[in-house]
Amino acid sequence: MNPSNRSEYITRDRILKLLSDDEVARVSTAETAAQLDEGDEYVDLEAPERGVRKALKTSSTPMGRVLPRKAVRDKTWQDIVVLLRPARRGRAHDDALSMGRAAARPWAAAPERHRSGRAGWIRAAVLGADDAIVSTASLMIGVAAASATKEAVLVAGVAGLVAGAMSMAVGEYVSVSSQRDAEQADVERESRELAQQPRAELNELAMLYVKRGLDKALAMKVAEQLSAHDTLGAHMKDELGIDQSALSRPMQAAWISAACFATFALVPIAALLAAPIPLRIPLIALASLISLALLGALGGHLGGAPRLRASLRVTLGGAAAMAVTAAIGRLLGVSVG
Repeated sequence: MNPSNRSEYITRDRILKLLSDDEVARVSTAETAAQLDEGDEYVDLEAPERGVRKALKTSSTPMGRVLPRKAVRDKTWQDIVVLLRPARRGRAHDDALSMGRAAARPWAAAPERHRSGRAGWIRAAVLGADDAIVSTASLMIGVAAASATKEAVLVAGVAGLVAGAMSMAVGEYVSVSSQRDAEQADVERESRELAQQPRAELNELAMLYVKRGLDKALAMKVAEQLSAHDTLGAHMKDELGIDQSALSRPMQAAWISAACFATFALVPIAALLAAPIPLRIPLIALASLISLALLGALGGHLGGAPRLRASLRVTLGGAAAMAVTAAIGRLLGVSVG
């Protein structure tokens, strides 16, 4: 199948829309060939479905044919990587067919994978999982420290699981919905202004580019070119700072947080059921801290951050919470007794 005939493939125009005003100006006004040094990352604009590539050797090629990483800012490059990633799913056959074309391109190499596109769901998942272990384990340890029966501690744990999962779902949904409402209100207001006074909005967009360093003539040319492709998108990105592909998703945040909370709250509950009564507090704490350490390391790995630092951060925080609730439970248990 010819990649150019597949509607799901990313087009050259969609990539160029991600560029800022000065980047568009730099690329569109380049009269010389792009110099690709060995190891340079780039996107082949004639076959963007092949993703991010690395040059195997120093070569020179027309700027309109490739987009080198060094021609754009790091944030823009990350946006391009996120845009290209979905387009590469499930296309092993087409990728194999493209190898013939790759042989004729001296700069062709394997694509790289980046992690910035995972930030949204990682945040919701990690927050739900960590909160589940810390809050449920702390609650159970506090009740157990007050010399409560095993049944009472179990009831406290199950109640904490249900209440916590519901609280996480509602809290995430309300919070992210508020953010989405604010974004949508800005977009709707901008749409009305574009319909009522398009010339004034075009001048406003051009002035933004002037403030960033372009001269007035070039700024207006860039504003006109971007508006010709996607007027609202240009204003959303450069005037409002809103990326259409990264709008808030309330339902996604809600169900991921709730599901992770309900799942990982079972860790201290399982530890209670397996532990003998004299060792229930130490085993609940041990199982919970080990789980927190593993979750911290996993979150760091998925986000591309140092795993040890992420693991220590969440483990120390959880240990502090359990210690405080244990002390409070102990004091209240003694007082009541």
